[in-house]
Amino acid sequence: MAKIYTVRNGSIFTLSESGGVLGSFRPSHGGNAIFVDYSQSLDRLLVTTDKGVILIMSTSGGKYSSFYATDAVMARWDGDRIIVQFRNGKLTRYSQSGGTFGSL
Repeated sequence: MAKIYTVRNGSIFTLSESGGVLGSFRPSHGGNAIFVDYSQSLDRLLVTTDKGVILIMSTSGGKYSSFYATDAVMARWDGDRIIVQFRNGKLTRYSQSGGTFGSL
């Protein structure tokens, strides 16, 4: 059964395919969640917070790592790398440890 991850009121919710809530959690640091992306191949969540912190988390809310990206509004998986979009529309590719690979 596939699960869907979404953000509501700063928390990450796990939903069933039919939309029922299976669980939720709030990021332990970095502010409120504003965006979440799930990597099926890594079985990890990528959470963007309102303070520009990018969190790599387990699907149950455990933190693997994090890094800060000033003015980030969204982070998405690109294989095992991360693409971050900023308020000015700029896109930058990052490693999971926060190292940059340059702008796109």
